Amino acid sequence: MKALASDEVELARVELSTNMRNAVADVSVIALGAVVGLIGLGLLCTVAVVALAPVISSLALRLLLMSGVYFAISGILVAVFAKKLKRGASNALKLPVQEAKETVAGVKDALTH
Repeated sequence: MKALASDEVELARVELSTNMRNAVADVSVIALGAVVGLIGLGLLCTVAVVALAPVISSLALRLLLMSGVYFAISGILVAVFAKKLKRGASNALKLPVQEAKETVAGVKDALTH
């Protein structure tokens, strides 16, 4: 029984380790994509500042307007992906946690009988 319990604990540890590695890889890809996307968005905002010259003559006002748009878009993206990542990480950990609880309950049951 002791070997079975230690095997279950080892399996849970390996699954948890694998899930964490996958989560770290996902976060890295999301961060890289966010940086590249924000650079592209910055270039797009620069084009918009130049294109707004006939409508708004003040360069400072055009830059202020586009920086507000830039910050709003990046804030929305960060909020959406952070929520998605949190939901995915909690779902990935449900099975190993449940298996660990069942293992503990089985060991306790075996020790009492």
